[in-house]
Amino acid sequence: MLDPRLWSSKIFHLLVVLTLALVVLSQAGFAKNEPKTYPETGKVIGLGTAKSPARNGAVFTRTYKIETDMKIYELDCGKSPIFARVGGECGGEKKLQLGDEIHFRTQKEWVYIPITEKGTDTVEQRLRIISEDLKPGPRLQDDTRP
Repeated sequence: MLDPRLWSSKIFHLLVVLTLALVVLSQAGFAKNEPKTYPETGKVIGLGTAKSPARNGAVFTRTYKIETDMKIYELDCGKSPIFARVGGECGGEKKLQLGDEIHFRTQKEWVYIPITEKGTDTVEQRLRIISEDLKPGPRLQDDTRP
């Protein structure tokens, strides 16, 4: 027969481990449910294509130039063409067009925009950052006089 102290010690350790596991799993579940925020706002100022090599020549993906208060981004939609030589447009049901104002967030070399697809809830679309440049500002006049 087992010593009651040993038995209660094993139960206590098992309860501690289960409690810790429950806390960790519940925190992971709550972290996934936090709503995403899109703190940056920009305007689509350019549309284009990016060339990618393929087995039968080259294929093209859509690109977008986005202007914010401080930066200009060039983004690659990344949708590969299926039957055509140019891939699909980004933006979900309402495709991105010149002059559109978009809200987005950046993470590493990607931009994420909220979109709606086929009547579902809002989902994110990921675009690769091709370039990220500071927006040119007004130049200061040179005060040096001869």
